Amino acid sequence: KNDIVKKLTSGVSQLLFEPLDPITAQSLKRVIGEVVTNFEPRAQLISVDARPELDSNAYEVTVSFRVVNVPGELVTLTTLLERSR
Repeated sequence: KNDIVKKLTSGVSQLLFEPLDPITAQSLKRVIGEVVTNFEPRAQLISVDARPELDSNAYEVTVSFRVVNVPGELVTLTTLLERSR
């Protein structure tokens, strides 16, 4: 199970050690979107947003998706991603 978690999160983890800027935010959005699309068949991805938070040296990430087989339900998750060593 740990190998799967490492595979899923390695791109995100690496990006958190890159410069805190809009270019890295765009890459983070792409990687998170790919993970949701490729590894969570119960979710229909609507959007991913990543915004650099310079004061906390982190990214505020918002993922919106619809749950497959649950009509009309939109789920929005917002979290703060920061690097950890």
